[in-house]
Formats: sequence, C-alpha cells, structure tokens
Amino acid sequence: MRIVMYRVGEHRRAYHWDGACPRLTGRLDTVEEWGAVPEEKAQAELGLKPCQVCAKES
Repeated sequence: MRIVMYRVGEHRRAYHWDGACPRLTGRLDTVEEWGAVPEEKAQAELGLKPCQVCAKES
C-alpha cells in the first residue's frame, strides 16, 4: 500500500507520489496544509486522480 500526498483546500484534484512535485508545493498562498493517505483512499474516498507530473517522472 503506497502512501500519497495531497493538498488540503483549494486546487485539490490530484494526489502525488513525489513530495517535491511543483504541483504539490507550488502556489503556497492557496494551500493551508497537506495530507497523506493510502493511494486507494485518495482515489475512492477523496476522488483524487494521479498527478500527471509525478506520473511522468516515475
């Protein structure tokens, strides 16, 4: 089970494998906090999709 990260708050559509992903850490003025959950929960319960930037780098 892989743990993934996501932005809590606005602009939250994807989850990230890479904690340094610019889509996760960019626009700091629009994020209050980050969350971490198992990948399955990110998809099923939070409705998030895999980040396209992280997918290209993996």
